[in-house]
Amino acid sequence: MITWLWRVWMVNSIDGRMEEGQWMVLGQRISRSLSTSSRVHLQNHVLEKQKIFQADNNLPVHLKGGKGDLILYRITMGISIVGCCLSVYTLVKASLPKK
Repeated sequence: MITWLWRVWMVNSIDGRMEEGQWMVLGQRISRSLSTSSRVHLQNHVLEKQKIFQADNNLPVHLKGGKGDLILYRITMGISIVGCCLSVYTLVKASLPKK
């Protein structure tokens, strides 16, 4: 980016100074390159997701996303159970005197 700005400066400048109009062009080029607006129009999938999550299928909301949600849920619960067991083990080990 800096090399690009330097090239623009060198091409557009005489005696190391830029004219007023050149500053405006440079500002436009910088703002276009740093713009966060999307040029590719994405489809809106909110209505489809609302239908999935509002369906009455007796599933908890954290599992309505499909198999991926189920896998993440089980991994999270497994890590939580292992962490609780290790915490209890550490507390029991710390509470007993050393022989």
